[in-house]
Amino acid sequence: MMSGHVVDQLNAYIDQELNEEETKSVRHHLSQCLSCQGELNQLTSIKEWLTSSYEMEPVPTFLDQKIMSQINQFEKVGRQLEIGMGVTLVSLGLLFFMIHTFFNHGLHVLYAIYRLAHSFVRALPQLVHFTPLTTGIIIGFCLLVFVTTFPLFWRVLRAIAVEDRRGWQ
Repeated sequence: MMSGHVVDQLNAYIDQELNEEETKSVRHHLSQCLSCQGELNQLTSIKEWLTSSYEMEPVPTFLDQKIMSQINQFEKVGRQLEIGMGVTLVSLGLLFFMIHTFFNHGLHVLYAIYRLAHSFVRALPQLVHFTPLTTGIIIGFCLLVFVTTFPLFWRVLRAIAVEDRRGWQ
């Protein structure tokens, strides 16, 4: 209370935000103080004017469904991004593993290539929203490219490995 008046509590009193003890105290003060009663009347009339000036628009019934649909879409995209990031990191790890094993253990390269291709094939439909048929076509094309280029790729890597081993001796 400022200088014995309750002016600083009147807004909370009007909005019924005071606890029981504070409400009784303000009510008691208002019964005796004409200055605070006048202030209360002014604040009440201002609040009534504001509420009558702005009519509340009813919330459309479909709004909740639309908001939840958008939230679900964002969550789905977030999950797909997490899966994509995980697959990418795993694929990069497998690629480095493949290169490392090639230079140390040539037969392990085939397993690393298999794991890399397996991760890619499993992640492809989730990353790009393709239908199973489209995914199958893409996988078939990738396998065709892989089968036709693998012997050349293998010879290049083998030549690099042989050349590097000569340099180590």
